[in-house]
Amino acid sequence: MNLDGFCCPNCHGPLAVDSDKLACKLCALGYPIEDGIPVLIPARAVRTEIPHD
Repeated sequence: MNLDGFCCPNCHGPLAVDSDKLACKLCALGYPIEDGIPVLIPARAVRTEIPHD
């Protein structure tokens, strides 16, 4: 998944693919990916481990 142009809507940090979600590297919120579409709505986010490069 190409993440150019995507950032965390909560803190504007960089996102990384983490299994079935996009995870923010700064605030550790995970946004679900549903039918291949990232759902970047803070109310739908869950706390997650910060992915490491």
